[in-house]
Amino acid sequence: MDKVEEESQYFDKDRLIPPTEIIRTEPQKPSTSPFRKLFIERVIDFAWLLAGILEFFLGLRFVLKWAGADPFNPFAALLYQTTGSVLRPFTGLIRTPVLNSGGIVEINTLIAMAVYLFAAWVAAELIWILFSPPHPASSTSKSLE
Repeated sequence: MDKVEEESQYFDKDRLIPPTEIIRTEPQKPSTSPFRKLFIERVIDFAWLLAGILEFFLGLRFVLKWAGADPFNPFAALLYQTTGSVLRPFTGLIRTPVLNSGGIVEINTLIAMAVYLFAAWVAAELIWILFSPPHPASSTSKSLE
C-alpha cells in the first residue's frame, strides 16, 4: 500500500477531514455513583426486611400451632388468617401430625419458610447482579493484543 492510499483511508471523500482531526473516544463506563450503589443496597435491605417479617410470622405460627394455642383467640386467629394465604401453596404437601397435648406440627410451614427464605436470597442476588455497577477488569486478565 503506498502512502497516498494509506492517507486516503483517513479522509472522508465528502468533507476531507485530515487524520489529525479524527477523534477517538474511549468507551463510556457505566455510572458507578455512590448514590446508585447505596440505592441498590437499600432495595436489597428492604427485600431482606420483608423476608424477615414473613419468616417471623410463619415461625410464630409454627410455635403457636405446636404449643396448641387456642385458634379462637383473637391474636392467634388473626395470625392464622394472615399467614394462611402464603401457606396455601404448601397445604396438603405433607400430613400434619397431631401431638397428644393437642398441638399440631405443621411441617408445611417449615417447608414454606425454607422456600421463602431461598426465594428472598435469589431475589436479592438477582437485584445485585442486574443493577449493580460492573466490577473493573482485574489486573490478572490477559489482553487480546
